Amino acid sequence: TGYGFSAGITIPVMSEVKVSLAAAAKSEIKGRTDFILDPSSTEDLEISGAVPSFTTAAVCYRPDSEFSIVAELSMTGWNGVTQSYEGKLDFGLGTEVRLVDCLYLRLGGFTRFSPLDDYERRYDRSLQDMYFLSAGLGLSWHDLYIDLAGAGSRLLSGPGQNQNILAATVSLGH
Repeated sequence: TGYGFSAGITIPVMSEVKVSLAAAAKSEIKGRTDFILDPSSTEDLEISGAVPSFTTAAVCYRPDSEFSIVAELSMTGWNGVTQSYEGKLDFGLGTEVRLVDCLYLRLGGFTRFSPLDDYERRYDRSLQDMYFLSAGLGLSWHDLYIDLAGAGSRLLSGPGQNQNILAATVSLGH
């Protein structure tokens, strides 16, 4: 369990340009679980950790309803979570194109830089900085919206850094 605070705002600058700002405070998490390594034990194992703070700024340019491009800059405050972690700045760039009346295609890329300093991650390829390519399809029909998206890091980050992300969203209503 844990509690956190996050907020965001989108500001229209011109009819085709919007700026979005968002932030979330660090959240402390604590819990108890069974100690699986010793089945005869009646003791619970206490676990704890933190989700780092983040601050994001994004700009969206949408000249018409068929095309948009978004650039994002995000700062993750790993240095506020524990020592030997550094705050990291990640980047994202993506575009969305309407293929037909209700079908949208999205393509983009983003970074996930390691919060560990270079010395601590020098021998482990899985802890290196990662660069992702992403793609998605969105279907909007009446009040139904279905979104499928995926991202992968192997092509840009190299062997040993193959991380894949899949996401699906279904919503009904406005």
